[in-house]
Order: sequence, then C-alpha cells, then structure tokens
Amino acid sequence: MTNPLILEDLKGKNNDEITSFLKVFYNDSKRNLSKDDNTGLQFFLSNFDIGKLKGLLSYEIKRLDHEFDLLIGNEEEIINIEFRPIKKTDNLRQLIAHYNILSKFYEKDKIKLFTITYKSNKVFELSNNDAIEINFEDLQQTLRNIVSGKIKELNMEIPSLYIEPSYFLDSKYILSVTQEDAFKKIKESTEIVSMVNGDAGTGKTLLAFNCVDYYQKLYGKDSVAYVVPIKINKIIDTELIKKYNIITAIDYIINGTGNFKILIIDEAQRLNKEQIDKIINGNYEKIIFFFDSNQELECISTDLYKYVHSKVDKIKDYKLSKVIRSDETFLYFAKKIVNKDCTGLTNIDSSRIEIIYKDEFNPDDYKEYQYLKFTPSRFCECISTCKSKSCQKMLPAGLITHDVLGTDYKNVIINLCDAVKVKKNIISRKKLVAPGNLTYLDVENQLYNQVTRSREHLVIVVYDMNVYTHLKEIHDILKQK
Repeated sequence: MTNPLILEDLKGKNNDEITSFLKVFYNDSKRNLSKDDNTGLQFFLSNFDIGKLKGLLSYEIKRLDHEFDLLIGNEEEIINIEFRPIKKTDNLRQLIAHYNILSKFYEKDKIKLFTITYKSNKVFELSNNDAIEINFEDLQQTLRNIVSGKIKELNMEIPSLYIEPSYFLDSKYILSVTQEDAFKKIKESTEIVSMVNGDAGTGKTLLAFNCVDYYQKLYGKDSVAYVVPIKINKIIDTELIKKYNIITAIDYIINGTGNFKILIIDEAQRLNKEQIDKIINGNYEKIIFFFDSNQELECISTDLYKYVHSKVDKIKDYKLSKVIRSDETFLYFAKKIVNKDCTGLTNIDSSRIEIIYKDEFNPDDYKEYQYLKFTPSRFCECISTCKSKSCQKMLPAGLITHDVLGTDYKNVIINLCDAVKVKKNIISRKKLVAPGNLTYLDVENQLYNQVTRSREHLVIVVYDMNVYTHLKEIHDILKQK
C-alpha cells in the first residue's frame, strides 16, 4: 500500500514548490509536475471542500507508462481525477485506460473517474465508456463519501512471464501504452509478416503472449503456434507450455509446420536462415517476429531484419521503445558495454549497479541473488582457461546465458573471472578454448544479455584490474546521468 499526502497542504503552492515537494515525497529527483497540472490542482483545491482528504498526486506506474494526476481512496474504493484545460477526445481514452488499470486492483463498482476542465469550469465522469458532464455538487458528494487513506500498491513487481506466468494466465496484466499501440496496429495490419523490434525490458514477450492469447481465442488453439529458438523445458513454465502451442524452432523444422494459421516467434534474432526460410515460405495468414536487434548471434551470420526484408516484399514494422521491466539503468549500462547507441535512455539510477573487485566480494552478502555465468562450449566447461576457477567455485548453482533468455530476475550477480580481458574497450576472452567460429560464446554479447536480466540490482564481480577499471568508467558515466 502507498501512503497518501494531505491535499490541503498543497493549496496555494506554486509549481516549483509542489515539484520540490513531490521529489522528496516520492524519493525521485526527476519527478516533475507540469504547470497545467498544477493549475488544475489549484482549481480543484479552491472550488471543492476537501477537508482533510488525503491522496496521491502525479502518481506514476512507470511499467505501464501511465500517470494519474490525482488518486483519492483506500484499500476498498478509489477515485481518479484528471486535470485538463479543456475537453478533448483523448480525455475519454485516458479515463478508459485508467479504468482498465484500476479494475485489476479494485471492484468495478468501487472505481470512479473524473476529468476537471478548469478553463471551461466543467466536470466529466466516466460512465458506460463515455465522458458525461456532471455538476460540481455531484463530484463534491463523491468526495464527501470517500474515506481517504492508503490505497493499494499499483506499482507491483511483475516477475518474468516465462518463470511465473500466473498474472498472465489469470488476466491480471495490463499492456503499456507502447505495447497497446503495437498490438492495435498488428491486429489492424493487412500484411502477412510483422516485425516487432525492442530492446531488453520493453515487454516483447508479454506482447507476444498477448497476441497468442488473442489469436487463439479468435481462431482456436490449434490454429496458432508460438515458436521460440530456446530450450523451452528449461526456461518456460509448464503451465504456459500446456496452455499454448509452444514449440522450439528445431522441432518446427523437424516436425513440419502443422495446420497453423498464425505463427508467432519470440527471440527471433536467434533463428538461422534455414528456420527463417521455412517460416516465411509457409502458408500462414499472419507471421509475427519479436526480436532484439542488439542480441543477434554473429555465429548465425543472419541479420534478421535485413534478411526477412530481402525475402518478403511487404512487411509491417514496429518498434517498442519504452523499457517497462525496470528503469533504463541496466539497458543503458549493457549498451555502453557493447558500444551501442544510448540515445533516449534517461531514466538512470547508478546505485542499482555495483562493480566489485574480487578481494572485496563476500558471497554471504548476496545469498538472495541469482548467479549468472557464461555458456560453456562443447570443448570446455568454462569460457576459457583461467587460474582461479572462480565461476565453478562461486557459481555452482548459477544459470548459463542461454538458459535465461527471455527471463529476468530481481537481483543478479555476474562473475568475470581472470579469463576475461579488455582491449580497445572490448571485453573478450584472453584465450580461445577451441578453433573456429565460436561467437555464440562471445563474452561481450553474453554480458549484454546477462546485465539486462536484472530488474532491481546488479553486482558484477571482476578478477582482472583492467576489466574492473573499464567497467567502473562506464559506471561513472551512469552517475552523471
């Protein structure tokens, strides 16, 4: 539950004063209140008897890219009031979106939503998916009847869908603004092939399963398949496998295409050319690729986006740009490691990441963390030859990179043993374990994947001082954001 503030305390304060107050209240140095919102707030405080009502001002659900101007209520019932200069079409869409979110937490008859248009002195209430004008006394009566206190925690932690699918299976999830926009366009598209590109943490897997669920309800379970180029039994919860037609890319190649109308592919950047060709040459009504262009495997020698576009004339492309798993800290850090463009990533908290030199690391302090280690090759149980064998000593129960694809964890530890080096700002193995092209073991790419598995906190333990210095320099950049 979230502690509210006394609304009367905000009366008469200017925009800068309220912004400063909110930064302290939410412990968020980047919190801001627009002048329009404060104008609306002051109009509300001046025209309604609020007594000792408590509420939450400018309440954000970052995971969904939604913000509520004002929430008043308790554990049983809730009021949402939005402030606007004048009535616009998008006011109704916003109220409906807010209702859909709140209805996941509160009984439907315990939710009331209003828009105050302060320039026109009007109040609108959401009723039967329409914004109906009401008089001031109607809203005043609603405020008199509400007992304000702590509301339910709307910023709940959402675990990895692959690992803990219950919130999805029980229809407790809500798509973010960018996910909803992409889903709407996918449904409306007349093109057979759609490609959804998104960085780690932008919600590709949730959107993919939302598409699977939608099309299975539309065409029937046996008409829709969910294809993933990963070991499903190791990564995906059995409930999901049972409910949906989830098959591996290898099984798809061996056993044929079935009688599917719709094919949805997650982690599609890991497909090889043979698998891609079989998919795009199949007789489907719709094919949807979900992929992260930052995580393409060089050993496959396939740029998924370019290759599919070279084979298919008409394709609908979408980009998921908003990170919803956490803030943008881990994605920014990972992109800096692999020298990728970080433009637009601004929601950074450097305290979420620790770079620790080996002599200062105490495993007992991190017992609740998920240990991740690099995928070994068939030639060696480690990524390289090293003296410390720290991975084997420290990470006996650790998960390898290829077993955490599409998943995430609250807290993560990564171990960079003395087999890892840095040269010209590139992290790599000091010595190859086998001849030939083994870029699926590339340390830099695997490190990118491991870093972006974190939701709340990341610890990287380093054995090589040059690597330690390099990562600390990247971390120092985060501190300046």
